[in-house]
Amino acid sequence: MQPLLGFEQTVQQLTDNTASDDLLLRLQPLWQKLTEIWQVQRDHLQDILLDNDALDKNRIRKKSVNELFESLAEIFNHQLPFELPEKWELITAKKLFDCLKKNTSDARLEHEFFDLAGVFAELHRPWLHQQKLDLLIDATLFVQASISSAKSQAQNISFNDLIKQVAAVVNAENPRLLDRINGLYPVAMVDEFQDT
Repeated sequence: MQPLLGFEQTVQQLTDNTASDDLLLRLQPLWQKLTEIWQVQRDHLQDILLDNDALDKNRIRKKSVNELFESLAEIFNHQLPFELPEKWELITAKKLFDCLKKNTSDARLEHEFFDLAGVFAELHRPWLHQQKLDLLIDATLFVQASISSAKSQAQNISFNDLIKQVAAVVNAENPRLLDRINGLYPVAMVDEFQDT
């Protein structure tokens, strides 16, 4: 949060541009469908991966599949997960077709579950990133408000606060103040331009 604390406007713009709700609306029905298929066809799906002469056993290892299915049994009992199991890609159509032995095929790999798992993973990554960003933004806004409140109660003000408070009132909504400042200071010489 530290780098964001002095940039209220930037943080507010990030808040306005968050897209996690849109991603969530797309992810939830996918998760529900995956869960429904899993609950009915778990053993069949596991057989497709384990008892399959078309798949390269060096790339689809029995131990990895069993560990993955243990993890899946746990997460499919819950709501939308924040983390996917490490070997999730083993249940995606893309990975499975990549692991076919040369000149082989298996129509069972065209199962809807594997297609949905791939689409879900593609949407899950940006959704999780957005969740982390939303948390960071919320925490930053909370800290900014807390600091401002603490300064106000202690009647403290920093150099940055002076700049921000002046900037907040020197605008077109205060034409008399602008005229007064322009009358007092017709010319500004700026040294250390980055400070503005």
